[in-house]
Amino acid sequence: MRRSLRERLRRARRQVMTDLATDPYLRYILLLSAILSVFWIWHRVPNFATRDERWRVVDPFEILAYVLENPSIDGIRDGLSHWRPYGATLYLYGIVVLPVVLLALAVGEIATFADLTDAYGRGGLFGHWEALPGWIWSSSIVAVRLTNVVLAVGCVYMVYRIGTKLRDRATGRLAALLLALTWIVIVLAHEAGEDIPALFCLLVVYYLALRYLETGDAEHIVVGAGVTGLAMAFKLTAGLGAVFLVVAYLLRAKRSGDFWKAIYRPTLIKRSVALGALVLVLGFPSVFAEGPDLVLQRIGRGVSAKSTPHGWIDRPTWWWLIRGYLNAFGWPLFVGAIGGVAAALARLRERSFETDGVIVTLSVLGFALAVFSLWSYMRSHHLLPTIPLFVVLLAVALQRLADRRRTVARVLMAGLLVSTAVYAGVGTVGYASQPRDGAVSYITANAGPDATVETYPWDPQEAAVPLGMNISHWSDPGQDKPIGPWILDLRERCPDFVVLNHQRAMLYLAPANHSVLASEYADPQVDAFFSDLLTNESDAYEIAGRFGPEPVFLETGQPRDSLWNLVQAGINPRSIQYGDPQDFGVDQFAIVLERTGTCSVPATGE
Repeated sequence: MRRSLRERLRRARRQVMTDLATDPYLRYILLLSAILSVFWIWHRVPNFATRDERWRVVDPFEILAYVLENPSIDGIRDGLSHWRPYGATLYLYGIVVLPVVLLALAVGEIATFADLTDAYGRGGLFGHWEALPGWIWSSSIVAVRLTNVVLAVGCVYMVYRIGTKLRDRATGRLAALLLALTWIVIVLAHEAGEDIPALFCLLVVYYLALRYLETGDAEHIVVGAGVTGLAMAFKLTAGLGAVFLVVAYLLRAKRSGDFWKAIYRPTLIKRSVALGALVLVLGFPSVFAEGPDLVLQRIGRGVSAKSTPHGWIDRPTWWWLIRGYLNAFGWPLFVGAIGGVAAALARLRERSFETDGVIVTLSVLGFALAVFSLWSYMRSHHLLPTIPLFVVLLAVALQRLADRRRTVARVLMAGLLVSTAVYAGVGTVGYASQPRDGAVSYITANAGPDATVETYPWDPQEAAVPLGMNISHWSDPGQDKPIGPWILDLRERCPDFVVLNHQRAMLYLAPANHSVLASEYADPQVDAFFSDLLTNESDAYEIAGRFGPEPVFLETGQPRDSLWNLVQAGINPRSIQYGDPQDFGVDQFAIVLERTGTCSVPATGE
């Protein structure tokens, strides 16, 4: 029986209210998830936490800029086609930042958005950031992050539903609690991006697949296909939703007396494929400017991007995979996740709804890992779609163990929850002391009204400089000098402060075998120049503060040990996230130099 969207939403609301009334622990689990996700949610504002966050917040503003410049259909088309294809986050975050736009209109600052059309041409990536006042960035970034917090809590609830449907409410509670404490979910709730919205949609598909497995209601497949299209419009790896539906469809058919007749349902298949494809295409706003072929181009770009080695760290795929999961889970939960998979594989001969649900889960997990094995690199957030699958399998395994050995199961659960809570807690509290935020606070507190600050990253997200100051950076378009010689001209510019980041500063001091990027930065003159600054041999600048843990190579002269890098990823939650300058750990290291003398002496090498 077909139901309207309004009726489905009404039924979903009733289910949530019933669960909250029936299970007294659920509200506390959701509250815990909200607290962990929202703690210090304003970190780095008015700057961005990651590159993805920068673009997700900048995107709707850039399109607004084109419309303000040319208030017509052509202006909208120009805005939608001037950059790479926009996905469903443009719809979501465009709605979220709309109150900020209306407020800017009310206070007479709407015209400032028009400056974004040529911001990159004026100042590179810094141009976008410097074009708008800090209150616009701060309010927009926080609003978008809070949206991700709500969806992250929604993901925890969906895992509760999935665990409850697979086995019982105890399983749902355990799975939800484990996901609420999982570090990578907490991380991604603290930033704007497509990962959490895509995961929420994917978990809805997971639940619909189980409902179809249980009831055989074809509408669950059709709606699931539509939600899969939406999930893919957020993030292409959410195409795993199709695997959920296909495996559930086949397992349900297997229960019937005639397998081939049960799977041959052309009307259902056509409706599902058509709806999924339609939602996917319409989920990319750019298709209204450039046509549906754009979606295929976006898929092709996504595939090719993962087939080449990453520019920062050159390691084998298995290293990236293990390191990503270790940091996402922490060692205890990582070991538990592997144990959950092993326990699930050992019980596949049983015949029950629970086992069929586990088969669906294992099938999607296996498919995802097979795809990841083809990539040349991956980051923890790439692995997010598989995280709830591990969590659900672990919760089912522990509840099964509790049926036979209750005391053993309780001890394992307690140890796992406490250790994971400590790991996640340490990472979450760290938001209150971000190294780059510390550097910005120092400069803000000590800079005069006309102070200048120099930094070398090409991306403001990587920099530790206050918005609104006179910022000197190499990435201005039209720069006629390579970055090395430009750095050596520091004394000609004579800024009041210099911020040396890991990126484009510390890496000049790293051994060439530290990373691919460090080998590209090999420059003896810049190395000597920075060494002089850091040893206070300069008569113009002194070190005013060091923020964050120093890179190991500054002390040892040696690169990071690959094995230790792998091991500590599951010990220190703030050691890695991406594997590039967006990291929480050593890659956030910053040194602030303050001018205490004159700049009359020529720079090294001139």
